[in-house]
Amino acid sequence: MLERGWGRVLFATSEIARGRQANPLGAAVFSGGIGLARDLAYQHRDSGVTFNCYAPGAATRLFEVYRSQIDEGMRARGVPADEWGKYYLPPPECVAPMVTWLCTEAGGGFTGEVFNIAGGTVARWSHMTVIGSLVKDGDERGVWSLDELDALVPSRLLAKDK
Repeated sequence: MLERGWGRVLFATSEIARGRQANPLGAAVFSGGIGLARDLAYQHRDSGVTFNCYAPGAATRLFEVYRSQIDEGMRARGVPADEWGKYYLPPPECVAPMVTWLCTEAGGGFTGEVFNIAGGTVARWSHMTVIGSLVKDGDERGVWSLDELDALVPSRLLAKDK
């Protein structure tokens, strides 16, 4: 692909990569694929080859493996059985159009991206970016004391956006 100057590489990932599923091994594996795709995209950004990820939100075979646990959880929460269906993931055929589009000429304008595809919703996940920083006395090589960090990290680096 690199020699030809055209190609599309897609990595499957998962919502698990976002680290909110109580699955640390899965989070490491799936976020690793995102890092790999983004690094390759950066290295080959002007090559004509794109590297993207898709995270399907669909009722795949894995969903069926856990379906009884999902149903049991809804039963325990008192959700009426006739309403369970609205909590199920959409069918896998909802994923295919976006995956196909990423392989087209039009989809070639994007690389290093992650798209979550769930039914009629396509979402783009953010890149890891710096959202705040502290610089020690204007010297990037300065060494912080623990007292300084105690005072500044919560109030300046972790303060909620206003």
